[in-house]
Amino acid sequence: MAENTEAKEEQYLSSEEEDSEEEDSEEDDDDDNEDEEEEEAEEPKLKYERIRNDLEKILEKHAASCMAVHSKFLAMGTHWGTVHVLDHQGNNINEKEEAVHTTTVNQISLDQNGDYIASCSDDGRVAVTGLYESEHNVVQVFDCPIKAVALDPKFSVGSSRRYVTGRDKLLLHEKGLFNRNKSTVIHEGEGQIRNIQWRSCFIAWSNELGVKVYDVLHRQRITFIRRDHGESLRSEIYACSICWKDDKTLIIGWADTIKV
Repeated sequence: MAENTEAKEEQYLSSEEEDSEEEDSEEDDDDDNEDEEEEEAEEPKLKYERIRNDLEKILEKHAASCMAVHSKFLAMGTHWGTVHVLDHQGNNINEKEEAVHTTTVNQISLDQNGDYIASCSDDGRVAVTGLYESEHNVVQVFDCPIKAVALDPKFSVGSSRRYVTGRDKLLLHEKGLFNRNKSTVIHEGEGQIRNIQWRSCFIAWSNELGVKVYDVLHRQRITFIRRDHGESLRSEIYACSICWKDDKTLIIGWADTIKV
């Protein structure tokens, strides 16, 4: 009887030790998971450098309203209607400052070669300006503010010299038969268009309902991405940002939402 009792006590103690080891192991796993979650939640640290030189002097007098970036240079619009062309260190590039507008520049677009700049403004003007030649320069005046513009990425090499403008409708402008200018309504009826981005054969734009994509090659709309946030986050205050990551991937930042 004594031997049986001792055997049972040893078995019970052994069982308790195993249970204790399992609990310790589970606690260690929980700690590891918490550490991994903390590491994942930690905001990435980005390296950045403040742009100075002439840009600082410009911003002392004028407020920036928009910007476009090319591998060769930066183009910045101001609320005074000027478009400044600077290198990546912030130095003004001589004779590349354009005062084609009388009030806020709303958007700037560059062709892929960095040869032409398009800009639009609340004064109703749309200007397409060559940095190295003026043969294909355009100044078009509308009877209402123009909030968005985008150049065909191949504007400097294509024969149709296409660009799109946005207000309450999306218009495609191009050279037609006998070199005449032609404008085509791509879309209308869904509020103000405030951002346009053109890459390859796809034009993406935002209106009051969401973001749409148009295929220029096949002349048809192909995608609609509905806005998720409420109407209280108004588009004129919480503007939609659109960026093409590549020819088939669109990144959208709007109010409190990011979509890829």
